[in-house]
Amino acid sequence: LLGGGREALEATVPVLAFVLAWVLSDNDVLWASGAAVVSALAIMVIGLLQKRKLRGLMIGLLLAAWKAPAWVREIGLLALITGIVYTLFGFSQAMGVVQKVGDISPSLLAGGFRVGCIPTIYGMLIYALSLVIRMVQKPRI
Repeated sequence: LLGGGREALEATVPVLAFVLAWVLSDNDVLWASGAAVVSALAIMVIGLLQKRKLRGLMIGLLLAAWKAPAWVREIGLLALITGIVYTLFGFSQAMGVVQKVGDISPSLLAGGFRVGCIPTIYGMLIYALSLVIRMVQKPRI
C-alpha cells in the first residue's frame, strides 16, 4: 500500500507528532492537530523539493485526521491543493519541453496531460474521503 520504508515513515510522522503534542500539551487537540499538520507540511516541502510522490504522507494525514475531527476537512483540502500544485508543476514542465522541441504529436501531448492529471485525481479522492470521515465523526443532532 505505501510502497516502501520512506512512505511508511512519512505516514507515521504526522501521527507521532499528533500523539507527542497531545501528551505534552495535556490532551489539547488543537496543539496536537497543529503539530501533525506542521510536520506534514515539512515532509511535503521536502518531498516537493526532491520531486517525490507523497502517498505515505497523505495516508498519515488521514490517520491523524481521524483523531482530530475538526481538522479532517482541512487536511483533505491540503491533499487536494497538493494534487493541483503537482499537476500545475507537471504541466509547466511539459510546456517547457514542448517549447524547446517545437513540433509535437497531439497524441503524445494528450498522454502527457492524462498523466499530469493523476495528482489532482488523488487529491480529489483524498478530499472526498476526508469529507466522508467528517460526516461519520460529526456528532448526531
